[in-house]
Amino acid sequence: MNRWVQNLCRLVVVFAIGVAGICNAQAQSATAEQMAADGYYNAKDWQKAAAAYEALAKASPASGQNWFRWGVALAGIGQYQKAIECYDKAGSLGFHQFSVLLRTAKAHARLGDREKAFAKLDEILKTGYGPGEIFSSDPDLILLKDDPRFAKDLDTADHNAFPCKYSPEHKQFDFWVGEWTVKQSGVDQVVGSSSIQKILDDCVVLENWTGGRGNTGKSFNIYDSNTKKWEQYWVDSNGGRIFFSGHLNGTTMDYHADTDENGKKATRHLQFFNVGPDEVRQLS
Repeated sequence: MNRWVQNLCRLVVVFAIGVAGICNAQAQSATAEQMAADGYYNAKDWQKAAAAYEALAKASPASGQNWFRWGVALAGIGQYQKAIECYDKAGSLGFHQFSVLLRTAKAHARLGDREKAFAKLDEILKTGYGPGEIFSSDPDLILLKDDPRFAKDLDTADHNAFPCKYSPEHKQFDFWVGEWTVKQSGVDQVVGSSSIQKILDDCVVLENWTGGRGNTGKSFNIYDSNTKKWEQYWVDSNGGRIFFSGHLNGTTMDYHADTDENGKKATRHLQFFNVGPDEVRQLS
């Protein structure tokens, strides 16, 4: 190979290695700066964190997290208006919507701008957020507690978090809830016991059946807000299972199921009659 060409190749290799070394050093420096900033943030050293994240946000303006954390640090040293500007930037970059809205509401509350604070809380609630505990326990948002809108927002948040507790449809089968001794109709003979419970924040009515011969079974009953029907899925210790759907007809829970036993299709009817506070009659 021509000596001039060899020297040129060596020069290119040296240059490439040099560039790689510079890039690696820059990456290590950026990582070190990020780690330092994160350390200040986690330690809640807001003064140092604010300076560190300002440098990072300006060096990498497309990082929503750096803008957001710069805002949190600024709020930590009482610079709420500047914090809001950082939160707005983080939000425009697609950073976590809930965190941006909540921090912005907190900053407005600290500035005494209740209209803007409640506007941000309303945006949070429209996303379906709940429960309201995070609002009522927050040291910034608690500044709004004497405003009637605050109690209303707490109530809305709880409705979002626990819809079944507030839905009248989900209460339709409550007459079955309790501890029951099960007797055969017309005969004073105990055939089993049934423990009926509301579970999963009142969304599910759970049946726990124990037969007189030791067989057991469970059913899961839930109101489907989309179909406007009740559904029951029954399973038992004999390997049996069946799916019912239906609705409350007056004071009677009326279920039906399509069955296929040995190739014979049929419809099974299951009813629960609300006889009174101490009696439910089941017919199948």
